[in-house]
Amino acid sequence: MTWSSEARFGRQRQTWASCPDWVQTMILKNIRETIKAKMQQEHNVREDQGEGFTDDWAAVAAEVESQISSRAPTRATP
Repeated sequence: MTWSSEARFGRQRQTWASCPDWVQTMILKNIRETIKAKMQQEHNVREDQGEGFTDDWAAVAAEVESQISSRAPTRATP
């Protein structure tokens, strides 16, 4: 049996609509975590870590300080 794209899409929508909410939530959580992990691995992209800071500027300052301290010291040329 060959299904048209429209028929396949309709069947997928019907299947998703009949899926319990808690299962949909689990599926979506898994998809989000998979995408996030792939982005972190392939592009060294991390989620913003603003927790524990009173404002965004404190988070920016902490990140800059972290980057500065992780750099190898440079030598001054005479």
